[in-house]
Amino acid sequence: MIYGDLVWLLNLLMDFLIIQLTGLILKRNVSILRSLLGALLGSIVVLMTFTPYAYVFGSPFMKILLSFFIVFFAFGRQRIITFLQLLSIFYFSTFILGGALLGLHYLFATNESNLTKSSFYGDPVSWYFVIGMLPIVIFYARKSINQISFTKWKLNEMYEMEIVWRNTSIKIRGLMDSGNSLHEPLSRKPVIILDCSTSDYGLPIELVKLVRDPGNTLHNTEALDVLSFFQGTYIPYKSIGQSNQFLIAIKPTVVKLKINGKWYSSSSVLVGLSHVTLSSDNLYECILHPKMMQGTINEIA
Repeated sequence: MIYGDLVWLLNLLMDFLIIQLTGLILKRNVSILRSLLGALLGSIVVLMTFTPYAYVFGSPFMKILLSFFIVFFAFGRQRIITFLQLLSIFYFSTFILGGALLGLHYLFATNESNLTKSSFYGDPVSWYFVIGMLPIVIFYARKSINQISFTKWKLNEMYEMEIVWRNTSIKIRGLMDSGNSLHEPLSRKPVIILDCSTSDYGLPIELVKLVRDPGNTLHNTEALDVLSFFQGTYIPYKSIGQSNQFLIAIKPTVVKLKINGKWYSSSSVLVGLSHVTLSSDNLYECILHPKMMQGTINEIA
């Protein structure tokens, strides 16, 4: 005997996993509510198997048509290209989870009959799979919500921002520059560049003097001592007509950025201190990095 409501619930949870995995792969924010709405729509197929219309909803055409509606309800209205991308990844996620589930069936099956054996609540292996995968997928899906991809940025646009370093708070304007590809060589953390040519922003005078002194090098023991005291580092970079240059960088406590009216914070970035004026008309004081907010961030307002 098989209880239809439990089999329907199993199918609902499986559809929910597929939608969440689709959003996770594409790094798209799909809410739990919309995922459940799309999964609820997808589970109609199971409900219809207990009606005289089972042959209609079981046809390939209806299943494909239903997948269009599932993606629409889960991710909302999108451009045609984006929608087709979501749909293709939705199918891809279906094959991934379906293949994993089939593999588990073969792994735990002792004979051929066990592959189709079900209890009153549906297939046991499917339940174990769904229950085990739910917390994992939800965790990584929720984590991906706190990530802002490069496509969220508007090139050559200025943003309000705040850099917090120890007890110093620096409130400035930053320009998102797609040409800034500076990374710290070892950690590969992106580096944003702060203009320290005229203002010290309350930073220690010893550190500012070091930044503004073009003669400091890796061979300057006194400079290295100062840099070590403030837990700074040298970042190698190249500019037009010059090579083997070094930029002093510090590790901020946090960097806050206002994007689309909301404030976000991240600590996965370094702040390079420049002695060169960045904006001749003083429109901005910092050059941002396109990937500075692709790590884990926190929404603070």
